[in-house]
Amino acid sequence: MRVLLTRPASDSAELARVLEGRGYRCRIAPLFIVAECGWDPALLDGVHAVLLTSRNAARQLARAWTLSRDVKVFAVGPATAAEAGAFGFRNVTAAAGTAESLLDLVRRSLAPNAGRIAYMSGAVVSVDIAADLRRDGFAVEQLVVYHTIPVKRLSPLSMAEIRLGNMDVGLFLSRRTAQVFRDLMCEAALDPYCASMSAIAISAKVAQELQDLPWRSLEYTDEPSLNSVLAALNRMKGDRRCAEERAGRHVLAGSDLGGR
Repeated sequence: MRVLLTRPASDSAELARVLEGRGYRCRIAPLFIVAECGWDPALLDGVHAVLLTSRNAARQLARAWTLSRDVKVFAVGPATAAEAGAFGFRNVTAAAGTAESLLDLVRRSLAPNAGRIAYMSGAVVSVDIAADLRRDGFAVEQLVVYHTIPVKRLSPLSMAEIRLGNMDVGLFLSRRTAQVFRDLMCEAALDPYCASMSAIAISAKVAQELQDLPWRSLEYTDEPSLNSVLAALNRMKGDRRCAEERAGRHVLAGSDLGGR
C-alpha cells in the first residue's frame, strides 16, 4: 500500500521509517516548512511549568540548557511528551492529544497561583490556550518559538504520482495541513484524482476540511493520536487485502483453468 505523508519533512521522514518497516511504501510531500523564530531561551528562566502543543515546540524547549530538566512539562499528547523526554526532561505529563485535554490537565494539576507558566507554540494556533488559562487566574506567557510556512505547490513528483493513481491513501494530522492540501489540489486541478485515493484524518474536524474532495473513502479516528491513525491505516490495508483475495477467488471460480 502506497501512503502519502504530509507532515513537515523531519516528522514525515521519521514516520516513513516506521511505515516502511511495516511494509508500506511512502511518498513524502511536506505541506509546511518549519522555521525557528529566534526566540530567547532566557525567557524560560524561573518558570514553574511549560506547556507544549507540538513536537516542534519540544525541540525548541531543548535549547533552554539552563532550565532544570525537572521542571513540570505538560504536553498535548504522548508523541510530544516523548519528544520532551528524549531531551532529558523528567517531569513530563501527556494530555489526550487535543488542546482541550491539555487545558483540563493543567487545571487539574496546577493551582492558578503556583507560578509563571510558559506556553511554547507556533505562530498560528487553533486554540488560544494562554487566554483560556488567564481567564482562570493562571499567569501564562505565550512564547512563539517557530513558524510553519505553507508550501505554495505540491512537488512535481507528488503531483505526478497522484495523477497516475500511484497513491493509495493520504494521512492528515492537522486542520491546517488538510486545508492546504485541499486548496493546492484544487488550484492545480488535481482534485478529481482524489477519487483513486483514500484519506485518513486524525479527527472529525480535520476530516471536515477534506470532505469536498472526491475521495474513494474518507475516515477519521475517534482518538486524536498518531497511533490511532496508524491503526486505521492497518485496518484499511487489511480490508483491501481481503477485498483483493475475494476478487481473486471470483476470477478463479469463473475461469476454465480447472478443466485443462
